[in-house]
Amino acid sequence: MAELLKRFHDYCAKTVLARETLNLHECGAPLLPKDVERARNVLRQADRAMFLIARDRDMEESKRLPERLLLFEWQRREIPRVSPEARTKQEEVAVGWALTQSWTGEPVGEAPEGINPKDVAWVHDLLLQDPGVETLWEARIVGAELWLRRCRPGQPVAPLATIQTGSPLGWIRARRSRLELHMEIAAGQTTSYGILPRQAPEIRCPLHRAKQIQLSTDCGELKIGTMIRPDWARRMGRDRFGLFLEFDLDGVLFRLRWVPPGSFLMGSPEDEKDRYPDEVPHRVTLTRGYWLASTPCTQEQWQAVMGRNPSHFKGSNRPVESVDWQQCREFCARLQDRVPALEFRLPTEAEWEYACRAGTTTAFNDGSACTKPEGKDPALERLGWHGEGEKGETHPVGELAPNSWGLYDMHGNVWEWCADYCGFEEASVVTDTYVDGAVDPLCTKGAWRVVRGGSAWISAGRCRSAIRGRCEPGGRDWSLGFRLAAGQPVGSGATGLEAGGAERRG
Repeated sequence: MAELLKRFHDYCAKTVLARETLNLHECGAPLLPKDVERARNVLRQADRAMFLIARDRDMEESKRLPERLLLFEWQRREIPRVSPEARTKQEEVAVGWALTQSWTGEPVGEAPEGINPKDVAWVHDLLLQDPGVETLWEARIVGAELWLRRCRPGQPVAPLATIQTGSPLGWIRARRSRLELHMEIAAGQTTSYGILPRQAPEIRCPLHRAKQIQLSTDCGELKIGTMIRPDWARRMGRDRFGLFLEFDLDGVLFRLRWVPPGSFLMGSPEDEKDRYPDEVPHRVTLTRGYWLASTPCTQEQWQAVMGRNPSHFKGSNRPVESVDWQQCREFCARLQDRVPALEFRLPTEAEWEYACRAGTTTAFNDGSACTKPEGKDPALERLGWHGEGEKGETHPVGELAPNSWGLYDMHGNVWEWCADYCGFEEASVVTDTYVDGAVDPLCTKGAWRVVRGGSAWISAGRCRSAIRGRCEPGGRDWSLGFRLAAGQPVGSGATGLEAGGAERRG
């Protein structure tokens, strides 16, 4: 038998003999140190050869010389036969796995037990000498999978035709085409993926009922936690726009949408029609996610909380109007007494515009430009009630198209009160929080208050995503309403995982 094995090894490739030698070493066989080191050098030379092939990536040449592919095929078959303990101890195994994954171009590869993708990230970095163009990835949960989709800032981010459901969790930027996904399945049990998206527009990863998820790139990290439907909520779920939460008071339904944290360009570009000087474009970061009502507060919702209806244009599903800023804050306080698990409030001006835009940088939140700012704009007809002049009136909420986050009537119908203060003079509407690089801005100085969104009475140009209005806090007229926000208190400085969503760092 020994002679037969010797003759067999005479015909084996050096890599096979090297692997067998190291396997014997792991089993405790009394081998000479020089033999073990010689075996390691053979596998290192194999990794070096694989690296050169993967770097050059001459597919036509490889087809003519199929022996160049044998190393990758051998490595692909060999890795599962190596024990997890050996994978942890032998760097050559991890490097070979990374090179094979890069060569095959598989968009998602679950790392074998004992191999951490972070330990071999340098392999992909060496293969990608050009850092590439920065790409924005949207993370979305669809059923039992995490979907990652390339998107470009400023373009409409409505779900693709292939995404019929799902919950947008956040966004992460990357330059190199390598992402790492780590999931906590149970206490002390994790699984990792190395993701090489190449040119694929979408990537799908099974979630394995993960409790925590961390997505890492060379530009930052995205952490995602789980959320269980609270007892006081009538319903919580996902649809094609994302995560929603519903509760009712005396049979009156309230629906909130989850708005994940993120960064966006607030204001309008200089070439946008009918823009005002106080719409200076600047970068704003919102570090915490929050809930936002899918529609302006309706008259039946106001009646259920406040016990009366001050609106001029009556209708249970029309927006409540003729309410001032302090009354809206009182509504939030009373609602919180009824549903103490959430902290209800008015949205800040930055939160309002961030939610209205839903990833767009255009005049309207479906990606459209404002072409007829002086009256009715065809681009706005499907999104918002506007341009009706003196004979106008409010309309039932939710009858026109929502934005890609499932929020209705962000353009027109009624102006919506925000939490921010502002000054009296027009120039001072540019508050000290309306500056580049602002983080969770909220202005608390000024005699007036900010209103956003436009109304049914005014022209399309005054209903753009960036338009900024102001009003005395005691102002009450037929065009003034509001939209409910909920979450952690503004300015609390709280950090960490948010309900149902993500923390964005980097």
